[in-house]
Amino acid sequence: MKKFFKISGYVLAGLLVMLILVFIFSQIKWSIRSSKNMALLGVAAPTLEDRGYKYRDLNKNSLLDPYEDVRQPLESRVADLMQQMTLQEKAGVMFITMIGMNDDGTAMEKPIFTDPLTFLLKTNSEMVVRLKMNHFNTVQSFPAEIMARWNNVIQKMAERTRLVLS
Repeated sequence: MKKFFKISGYVLAGLLVMLILVFIFSQIKWSIRSSKNMALLGVAAPTLEDRGYKYRDLNKNSLLDPYEDVRQPLESRVADLMQQMTLQEKAGVMFITMIGMNDDGTAMEKPIFTDPLTFLLKTNSEMVVRLKMNHFNTVQSFPAEIMARWNNVIQKMAERTRLVLS
């Protein structure tokens, strides 16, 4: 019987060590993935001026494009934007999915261990940067100020993509 408990103890200790190693490896993997996503982002969209008209240079080309000019008719703005968008960007705009967020309103770049559903979700930066998405249904529900903080974080991230669409 002593031998059984001794072997069981070794097995449990081995399993615990493996779980700790998997946890550490996962944390490192998520951090690296998030860093790579963030490295793909450019600068924020600057505010420029064209003959006295201030506008945000959403595609960062230093020109006032029709889609950036709110004085232009909606149809011409949409047509200009659609012409500039890649197929992946168009697909990203049409797809709406679930996204997680941290309880302090920051971007979820690692799964939340108290919320198992977050292990099934991609990180915020992966959805915005790699999948070109900008419309989401949040998995969690927090007070309005936290939801607003998270929304601002996502908008700032999206502002650094190639075309700002939101």
